[in-house]
Amino acid sequence: EQYYHSQKPKPFDDAAWEAQRVDVMRRAVRAKVAASAEVRQLLLATGDHPLLSIKADRVWGFDPKRGGENMLARLLEELRHELRAMS
Repeated sequence: EQYYHSQKPKPFDDAAWEAQRVDVMRRAVRAKVAASAEVRQLLLATGDHPLLSIKADRVWGFDPKRGGENMLARLLEELRHELRAMS
């Protein structure tokens, strides 16, 4: 999370951040998985099941009452697919 927030443009520009935040999170997720064999194994153990990030954040998560983009889970699914293709 510290990496993610450190990548925000200074001075802050909402449009610029919105254009790059998914790529920033993608890099962060990849770094986290690359740094830990345990996390990588856990991700691969989810098989082909859809992932759901239950959190109130409308972009990164999904709230059962308010919805959300579930982008964190989508990025994890993307990475899982790539890891499988490399195996």
